[in-house]
Amino acid sequence: MPKIRRLEIVVANPQIVYYPGQCIRGQVIVELNEAKKMRGIRVKCRGRAYIYWTEGSGDNKRHYSASQDYIDNSIVLFGKPPNVSEETILPAGNYSYPFEFVLPFGIPGSFEGPIYQGYVRYWLKATIDIPWKFDPEYKTLFTVASVLDLNTVPNVMASQQVSDSKTGVLLLL
Repeated sequence: MPKIRRLEIVVANPQIVYYPGQCIRGQVIVELNEAKKMRGIRVKCRGRAYIYWTEGSGDNKRHYSASQDYIDNSIVLFGKPPNVSEETILPAGNYSYPFEFVLPFGIPGSFEGPIYQGYVRYWLKATIDIPWKFDPEYKTLFTVASVLDLNTVPNVMASQQVSDSKTGVLLLL
């Protein structure tokens, strides 16, 4: 029987949909069958955008990618911070560690683009930092719904026109 029976994140909002500026509250639940040596238990809130695309074909094919972090915060729920190697023992039993993260204002809403093209994702991850072993983790995604008030956008009713062009250089050898 494993020492760690349960590692789970339970959020207070069962719909797991949030708006920029809102607070995410929840608990990390840990159940141990027997005492466990560890450095600590942490929870992380992360939001990240990633984009990937290719241009050209054959030998002229070029790959592009970029990423941007919107939130990357961690809280130590039990034990020491990750840069401290001091270990402690958590006795067998059931534990509940509350946490709270405030989402920044102005972050974009969650987005899933076409296959392998891009995304904006937000997640919570709980980790038990065990020395010299693989760290058990539990990850759960949540959705950020952005609200755009068109009343605040100047000239939103004006007609728009966009054009784009791309030029290349042909080299003759």
